[in-house]
Amino acid sequence: ETVEDGWWYGGEPIWVTAESQGMVTSAFYFVGTEADVRGVRPSDWRPFDMDVPGATRVDQVLEWLDAPPATRPHLVTLYLGQVDRAGHEHGPDSPQNAAAVAEVDALVGRLLAGIDDSSRTDPVYLVVVSDHGMMPYVEEPPRFVVDDVIDMTGVRTGVGGPLLYLFLDDPARATAIRDAVNDAWSHGRAWLPEETPAAWGVAGNPRFGDVILTADAGHAVVAGWLRHKRLPAGAHGWTPETPEMHGIFLALGPRFPAGGLLPPVRAVDVYPLLARLLGLRPAPDLDGSPAALADRLLPPRDARPA
Repeated sequence: ETVEDGWWYGGEPIWVTAESQGMVTSAFYFVGTEADVRGVRPSDWRPFDMDVPGATRVDQVLEWLDAPPATRPHLVTLYLGQVDRAGHEHGPDSPQNAAAVAEVDALVGRLLAGIDDSSRTDPVYLVVVSDHGMMPYVEEPPRFVVDDVIDMTGVRTGVGGPLLYLFLDDPARATAIRDAVNDAWSHGRAWLPEETPAAWGVAGNPRFGDVILTADAGHAVVAGWLRHKRLPAGAHGWTPETPEMHGIFLALGPRFPAGGLLPPVRAVDVYPLLARLLGLRPAPDLDGSPAALADRLLPPRDARPA
């Protein structure tokens, strides 16, 4: 029920922009495609089912791309979660994670081969992203348990791990709690929302806690009920400045120079890039830059000199 609740989504996904401007879109999973966001879903979507094989997902995408022009989607999303699962369960440096990477690599190869074998003449762009990185927890020192430092009466928490939000019945306690945590914790920091770096986009957003605890890379912070619970072998959620949290961005298509190496790409800049490639008007009030990566693109084919 939660993932199909469009209320959660504060921005406009690219498939909503496309559908709203008359394009057909299809989704074989992707975060948000199950939800009614601003009253819009992809033309073809399905509830997430982890057990659907990757090959089935890829073959459906290829079938969509070979549909008649009137029903063919201009935008297709595809999610492959093998690396995420293996990284959480076994750790990012495990043989199981390496095998998952190889499996996804083969599935991308299957997709590329299908695109190359198709008789369609429309250009196809492929953009491959990951939503986060992954790293293991350090074994020492033990996780920081916030209950050992503050009175938890009137305090609600998230799950914890790389970070922990504290929601207070009495927000006036926030400063004292921040100071108590920072006095006791040498492997992380407590913040008031307005103190966080502007790039995090936290200040002024009511969905973040009254106090935000961010552990140093590899360390953990939890509420007392997780004191003895097993942490996953790999996790994500440390601050975005942590290199291990960075994802990937790979792109292929007529306007991407072959073999080009890009500077770091912000996740919020993928949307305006896709809008540009699809010829869509971006939604207003973007966190990303409307001109994102524009200087890295070749001119449109019909704009080049003869």
